[in-house]
Amino acid sequence: MALRIWGGGTNDPPLLNDIADNLNWTGDLVPVAGDDVVFNGQHGNADATVNPGTWAAVNIGSITVTDDYTGAIGASLAELEVNNLDKLTYSGQGAEFWLQVNGICDLAYILDTGRGDDACHLLGGTITALYVFKGVVTLDAGLTANNIYTHFKANQSTDVALTIATGVFLNNLTQKGGKITCSS
Repeated sequence: MALRIWGGGTNDPPLLNDIADNLNWTGDLVPVAGDDVVFNGQHGNADATVNPGTWAAVNIGSITVTDDYTGAIGASLAELEVNNLDKLTYSGQGAEFWLQVNGICDLAYILDTGRGDDACHLLGGTITALYVFKGVVTLDAGLTANNIYTHFKANQSTDVALTIATGVFLNNLTQKGGKITCSS
C-alpha cells in the first residue's frame, strides 16, 4: 500500500493524461490494490482521462480530490473504475468527476463539487454511507446507497443538489437542506 499522486500531462495523444500511464503518477507507478490515490492542484491540474481497455479496476484504499484540483476525472462512458474503495473524499473544483464502483465504497464524503452542473457522478456498486455537504451530485442507475446524509454548510440550505436516477436502490436518506430530485 502506497500513496499515489496524480501529476498528469506527461504523455502524448492518443493517451494524453491516461490514468493507466505510469508516467502520469508520482513515482511513475499506476495505483494498485490498497493504494491511496490523491488528485491535487499542487502536483498538476491535468484532466485524468480513462481510455477504455487501458485501466484495470483495482481495490483502492482511498481516493482524495482536494479543493485546489481543477481537472476533470473520467467522463460519461469512460469513468474512473475501481472494484472496492474504503473512502472517497471529494472537494475538487473540476468540471466533472465520474466514479464507477464495482463492489463496495465504505464511506464517501462529497464536501464540495465546485463548478459545473454535471459535477459528480457515482455509479454502480454499493455505497455504505454517503455524506453530501455542497455541490451537484448525481447517483446513476445501478448504484445502491445504504445511507445518504445531505447537510448544508453555514446555513445555506440550497448548497446541495442531489439527483437520484431511475434504477438507484436507496435504503436510508436523511436530508438537512438542499434539493433532492428523484427520477423514479
